[in-house]
Amino acid sequence: MTMAKNRVPTDDFCAGCGLCCDGTLHTKARLQTQKDDRLLEAGGLERITENNGKQYFRQPCPYLRDNLCSTYETRFSVCRAYRCALLQSFENGAISSDDAQARIAVAKTLKAKIFAVSPKDAIYASRYKSRLEIEGALPTLFGEERQKALEKLLKFVALDTYLDTWFRKDGDQVGQAESSVTPD
Repeated sequence: MTMAKNRVPTDDFCAGCGLCCDGTLHTKARLQTQKDDRLLEAGGLERITENNGKQYFRQPCPYLRDNLCSTYETRFSVCRAYRCALLQSFENGAISSDDAQARIAVAKTLKAKIFAVSPKDAIYASRYKSRLEIEGALPTLFGEERQKALEKLLKFVALDTYLDTWFRKDGDQVGQAESSVTPD
């Protein structure tokens, strides 16, 4: 059974979430217009140019303050157009606002569990690197040290699996925010 399309403004839905901006969901976001250059320079952000010529800025975004965008009216084009999988499900009426907010709360709880043991690893780029290091070290770890590493790894896997299930889109390259909508 599919619900009728939701009419709650996405501003209300996204306010206070910030997972697409705070480095939890993505490591970088794509620059798409010349307007983006002004924000990039004003924020002192590093421009990343890949071999294919696409340009990005790193997450977390310095314009995110208290889970709200401090440049909302003039935000980056990718931010204006980006819709995570959860938001798309909500907009399409597949899930209710309450269900979506509950899923955001679960993601934030999983992130908080990581932050409690390793604050830097709440950010996806660091978490990914730490995960590879732990996986590489596991064969050499024993006893309590191995147990702690496995518990940390389990927290990483739990969060990223949850994000993959509810927030990341199938076509997303891991760690990269891009919009499929042409920006203004």
